Amino acid sequence: MISGSASGVSTLTDGSYSIQVAPGTTLTFQYIGYKAVEYTVPDGRTQVTCNLEMQSDTQALEDVVVIAYGVRKKGTIAGSVSTVKAEKIETTPTAAFDQALQGQVPGLTVLSSSGEPSKSAELTIRGTNSINAGTDPLFVLDGIVISASDFNAINPADIESLSVLKDASSTSIYGARAANGVVVITTKMPKKGSIQISYTLNTSIQTPDLSSYNLMNSKEL
Repeated sequence: MISGSASGVSTLTDGSYSIQVAPGTTLTFQYIGYKAVEYTVPDGRTQVTCNLEMQSDTQALEDVVVIAYGVRKKGTIAGSVSTVKAEKIETTPTAAFDQALQGQVPGLTVLSSSGEPSKSAELTIRGTNSINAGTDPLFVLDGIVISASDFNAINPADIESLSVLKDASSTSIYGARAANGVVVITTKMPKKGSIQISYTLNTSIQTPDLSSYNLMNSKEL
């Protein structure tokens, strides 16, 4: 786009573009997730070819909070937002990520009403907000709303971070569905570099302790 104005063009899928401007005009190249690059059209030439490479501008999760309408520094957000990193989730031997949240976020209660491994836990943020209506928070996976029945389909090792939004100022961008809080799940994205393969195995063996029991023989049985 032309610097200082709203005029500009968009590139094609292969990155090619063309624009007609006067010599001396400053062009600004912008794309989401990349640093803006400026280029000044030289004088005395009727046609100029400008090829450039944009640098990534990834925001650190601990430094900023990405909201629906932009990016702000974490210190300027008045709302209550708690973030759980992938390291804490990966080191917890649980079948699903919801059980790994237990004891990780202040104000979040995680209760398992059943010993069944496929049964999702009950999450409550800052106590029960309703008697007759539902008390489950809103779960958002990479921008898509999911339900508790989808938890077992998510591999805890694929989660990059979990953000728990607790108060009205933090959940207002999600509307009335966020009355009980919001759990925002961000999964890992592919990164450029060499291929890395990791393998984690958790095993458990249970054997009954028969030494303290006086067992019956066949005649007594």
